Amino acid sequence: MGNVIVDPCFAPPSTEGVVVCAANPATGDPGFALRLTKPLPGDVVTPSSTAEPWLLRLADGQVCTPFTGTVPEVGTEEARWSCADASSPGSAGLVTTIDRGTTWTVQWYPAAEGHSPAHPSPPTVPARRIPVADVWE
Repeated sequence: MGNVIVDPCFAPPSTEGVVVCAANPATGDPGFALRLTKPLPGDVVTPSSTAEPWLLRLADGQVCTPFTGTVPEVGTEEARWSCADASSPGSAGLVTTIDRGTTWTVQWYPAAEGHSPAHPSPPTVPARRIPVADVWE
């Protein structure tokens, strides 16, 4: 696979010594099995009350996955998710924030608005508010 971060991976309860990585329930991708070289740690981490969603499907069909590694910014805000719609080329975008009101919405920008934190620049277009259709946490 090369130098790639694949996160999260899941440990199926019925299979010891294997985790499933890169699964995507929004697209139906089952991911791949990764054989472990040693057992997973036995301690269980208590989930954070401020945990962010793992995947988002927006009302317009885009599927948004979290960034790993270096995170781009839009203006001075981190773009936490990268979004794309396989059926609509050129629809890539960035989500900076989620409003968890009665109906969740995201603040979405075209991908071209993203920049390195070392080179800040204000957005050239206003954010779109797009409703969230599905959330995986």
